[in-house]
Amino acid sequence: MPTIAAAVNLFFKLGRTTAAKNAALKLLNRKRFTGELARKIKARSIKKGFMKESDELSKKTGLKVGERQRDYSDPDFIAKQKAGRLVKPSVNLTEYNLARKKEALKRRGIDEDSDLTLLGEEGGMEGLIKGALAGEKSSTLGTTLRDDKSFIKGILSLARAAELYNPGTRANIIQKANLMKYKQQVEPYLAQLDDVERQIRYWLAEGDAADVAKIKQLMSRYTELKKSVDPKYWHARGVTWGHPGALKVNVENVLKGGPGKKFSEYLTKDPKGLTRYDPEIGPVNVGKDSRDAAIMEAIRDADVPVTRKGLDQMSDLYTQAGVRSIMPSPTGKRMILGKHDLIKQIDFLTNALRKNKDPFHGINKKQIREILAGVSNLGKFGYQAGGLVSIGSKILAKLAKKLSEKELKMLMGSLWKGVDPKQAPHYKAWAKNRWGPGYKWPYKKSRIRGPEMKKSHYASLSDEAKEDLRKRYAKRLAEYIAKKKGQ
Repeated sequence: MPTIAAAVNLFFKLGRTTAAKNAALKLLNRKRFTGELARKIKARSIKKGFMKESDELSKKTGLKVGERQRDYSDPDFIAKQKAGRLVKPSVNLTEYNLARKKEALKRRGIDEDSDLTLLGEEGGMEGLIKGALAGEKSSTLGTTLRDDKSFIKGILSLARAAELYNPGTRANIIQKANLMKYKQQVEPYLAQLDDVERQIRYWLAEGDAADVAKIKQLMSRYTELKKSVDPKYWHARGVTWGHPGALKVNVENVLKGGPGKKFSEYLTKDPKGLTRYDPEIGPVNVGKDSRDAAIMEAIRDADVPVTRKGLDQMSDLYTQAGVRSIMPSPTGKRMILGKHDLIKQIDFLTNALRKNKDPFHGINKKQIREILAGVSNLGKFGYQAGGLVSIGSKILAKLAKKLSEKELKMLMGSLWKGVDPKQAPHYKAWAKNRWGPGYKWPYKKSRIRGPEMKKSHYASLSDEAKEDLRKRYAKRLAEYIAKKKGQ
């Protein structure tokens, strides 16, 4: 019977690699590093300097949490992966993508032996659009239209929306004449598309070397997490085109007659709404889309009492993630959740990868419904609840010892400003004693201009009404005049 000690020895002898992990777990017929095995692996890792006492051992890899087990920059590893793909044609992406392109050509009535390069590297609808527009010139760059990324993405957005509204009509949608009509509709909004394209180009290739390397490293870690067969897949989507108003979510809202149907129609039928993009980190973009769908579904569901507090919580989550989402509110008006910030997106994904998790982990359909109904908050699922409240009482206690009395008052003032309305500046301004000594009334220009003073309320009164008014306030006027004389 193999012993735990033998499995530990084997794990370290084979170099703590993926093969070493598989061999050690197979020896004990286990799937994870738990119990005594995990304790002994951690003890030896500390002894050999791989870990510290405070580090947490990953039950999945046997390394410390956050440490990579696979290295896609290692030539030996890449060679093994390539050999594996050749042995197993089912995971050979080149052949698989080639077959898809042939099928696409067949649907369009083009011979299979035609030039497949017309479809572009992207495949799918974008590749079909490029193929259909082959030979057309871009009106702005003087180059071929299929190479003008801004134009293609604008046309693609209109084409996708049309297909979502009319499933099964792709062949008609991607006809050249139809795509050229889309081109004319996109042209007025080319400047905003160019801006997004420049930002994406900066982060993926042409920007500061440190920024480009940051995205590459992030995608390498995410590729390892997802166990992607082709590491290039996520590297190409490190920074991608993201719709603030998700197409599928809003089209579905229109078709189901949900609240704000007209606004959803604007986002999915008006070229101005369809050409609105944000540069987004690929995995964060994918995570946001599924959460958008859950939020919109909850808004349409009469059994879910969506609260303003709940929507604010989801907006806080999106702000932490650095993304924004545009959709109809429960009352049918325009609603924006979150705020776009690419740096925050990078930090958000980095924090998720430290835990070996996807972005937005722990916030799924069920949790979103609880948050929107006001039953739960972000803090329950491991996210910041917003403001300094999320710092925690222990940290505040430590801060209190190091801060002066004045600094502590400032901190507490910012902490409760959103909770206690009496701490808000507008309340303090309103609560001033306007009749107290030394109060200065702010200057305010009269709404009645010069000669028009005769048309004022007092001027329009009869002599009898004026006298009555003077008698009514005689006492107060006398007190005021005496006070002024006394000064």
